[in-house]
Parts: sequence; structure tokens; C-alpha cells
Amino acid sequence: MRTLGLCLTAFAVLAPIVLLAADEPSQVFLDDGLGRRYQLTINRANADIAACYTAQLTKKPGLAGRLDLRVTVEASGKARSVEVRKDTLGSADAVKCIQDLLMQKTWPTNPTPVYFDTLFDFSPEKK
Repeated sequence: MRTLGLCLTAFAVLAPIVLLAADEPSQVFLDDGLGRRYQLTINRANADIAACYTAQLTKKPGLAGRLDLRVTVEASGKARSVEVRKDTLGSADAVKCIQDLLMQKTWPTNPTPVYFDTLFDFSPEKK
């Protein structure tokens, strides 16, 4: 009986570890077949992303820079997180607006969670 009890305890400890490992997202590259589905969702959001930037550009003329984001998406297509990897734009309001926008998007579904990196380059329109 004691041996059986120990085995069950060990199994109970190991089971959650296995489940957590299965929940780890795998990387998708936006230029491959699967990644193109995610890129299409970003492309469809470009006008809204530009609006986040333009709203801050009116407050701070000359605002320019790059925003490098990592988007993690659940298998269901719901965004898990939108993390800033690098920000040279320097507008917390624009960054938050873009993060909120991408968190609200419905992403393509996949058998497992995925993540991808995407880069936005912002600069004022030249007249």
C-alpha cells in the first residue's frame, strides 16, 4: 500500500508539469504558411494601428520610431499577451493603444498556442 501511495503522489506531482509544457506556445514566422494567416490579421488592423499613432502625432509632431512586439495567441484564437520587445517610438499612449487593439483581435485558431514577433515602423507623412 505504501508503494502505491507514493506512486500516486508522484503521478499527481508530475501531471501538472506535463500540462504546463503542452501549453507552451511555439513560434510562428509571419513569412511562412501558418504565419501568413496571422500577418493577414495584422494587415486588416493597419488602419486602426495607424490611428493609434496618428492620435499621438497630433499631440507630439515629429513622433517617430519602431515598435517591436511579441504577440502570443491561444489555440482558440484569443490573444494571451502582447509584449513590447523594443520601443523607440517613445509614446506610452500609442503603445498601449496598439497593445489593447491587438489583444481584442480574433486571431486564427491553431491546434496549440503560438507566438510571433512583429515590427511596426512609424514616421510622420512627408509633405
